[in-house]
Amino acid sequence: MAKASAAAKKKATKERQALRRKDEKEKVRAQNFEERCQPACSALRLGTMTTVDPKAKSKPQPKKLAHDPPKFDAIVCKDCGAVAHWREMPATWVLEHREEMIGDEPDRWTLSHRCVPCEAKATGKSEAEVRATCLAAPMASKRWRADQYQTKLAEKRDEFAATNASNRMIKMITRNDMNIILEPLGQYLLRKKTALDMVVKDVEEHERLCRALENATSLQEERAIMAQMEKLEVDDKYLAFSEQVDQHAWIQACSFSDSWTQILDDQGQLVGGMCSYYPCFGNTRDLEQSLGIWIKQPCCRIIPSKEWNRNSDDPTMPRMRYYCFCGKKFNAGWGQLVEIKRRNTRGEMDMWYMRADVPSWDIEDVRAMYLEDHVGKGCSSPQQLYDKLKVIKPTHSSLVIDDPTMPGVAMHTTKELFFALPEFSWWEIFTFAGVAPPKGVKRPAVLRMGVHVVEDLEEC
Repeated sequence: MAKASAAAKKKATKERQALRRKDEKEKVRAQNFEERCQPACSALRLGTMTTVDPKAKSKPQPKKLAHDPPKFDAIVCKDCGAVAHWREMPATWVLEHREEMIGDEPDRWTLSHRCVPCEAKATGKSEAEVRATCLAAPMASKRWRADQYQTKLAEKRDEFAATNASNRMIKMITRNDMNIILEPLGQYLLRKKTALDMVVKDVEEHERLCRALENATSLQEERAIMAQMEKLEVDDKYLAFSEQVDQHAWIQACSFSDSWTQILDDQGQLVGGMCSYYPCFGNTRDLEQSLGIWIKQPCCRIIPSKEWNRNSDDPTMPRMRYYCFCGKKFNAGWGQLVEIKRRNTRGEMDMWYMRADVPSWDIEDVRAMYLEDHVGKGCSSPQQLYDKLKVIKPTHSSLVIDDPTMPGVAMHTTKELFFALPEFSWWEIFTFAGVAPPKGVKRPAVLRMGVHVVEDLEEC
């Protein structure tokens, strides 16, 4: 058994290294390709690029331009055969196969390109709209992050609706209460907020350059504008574990913590905290509707992150896939169950639930910064950090019960009740960045999170 386990770990490590080498080669290939293809940007506008039969066996060759550009690896329109730079070729990813259950073939995607005129004809948009979308595509990820961040900052709520765990009644949690719960993350939220403000500026500057590129009158002017665009399109990196070579591997290891904050008093007793868990709603649970007639129902299990089945034992494996005990692959559309606790004036623990989206890597970066300071010290590898994280299970209540088919595993009562929970966006935590506790509220003497809890804290 020991030999088999060692062989499996060695195989997983080799697969992870191979995937990373492949990603690095793809980045280099893309950079080299862009450098070779820049002169062709204006060729499509000038009408000097050739069109070929896409079914032809010979490789399409562009006509000679007045400035005689160097040869480049052309992208060909799948409809008309036009050849152009990738910035003039809108790309479309098509999902050909979706993995549903453990053991299925992984998701399979194909990439196709159309030239601006063909894309405009296919979508019913104007060529100007298609070209603008194509030029903005490399900033799509940053733009989405900036939009989410700015939207939630503008909405800044004073109250947060949540479902009471005991009687299922909706309660409004005040902003002051949420501030106390999230206070341990305050300084890290402030650091990340500063970084996201820079992302917003990058997006605005990129939009200005796209407009300038449309009005460019020479190839030299286009090249100068593109050079500025490329600098903005570079990944802005994370803040946690910034000195580590495999930075993302460390952050991914931190993402297996289900605890966001745990606040203990001077005696080490829990006074509040926030956890989140991933549910499964695949239609895999057998239910006997009547004598001899069985139907499929949603699984509804709520499983700690470290207990989900994975396609690799290595927690830092790129492109990790997660599976429930029922075999269903995790679907990000299910979101998360957020569990909030705070001790009331009577010394009793109040608990509320909300439904949240799956945290993006910007959100995970905040938690990873905290864990780097409080848990990661002394760890020489992401695996060591992962091993330090405790498995924290959901607390049973009127909405979270024990799975009758798997004792010790929690499940939500029904799928309908889960999706009826009040919504919470993780991007809203940036509205608490660097905010001190309300006036008159004493800062907790001990702030702990993740592994820094007493041994018998099974509830949060």
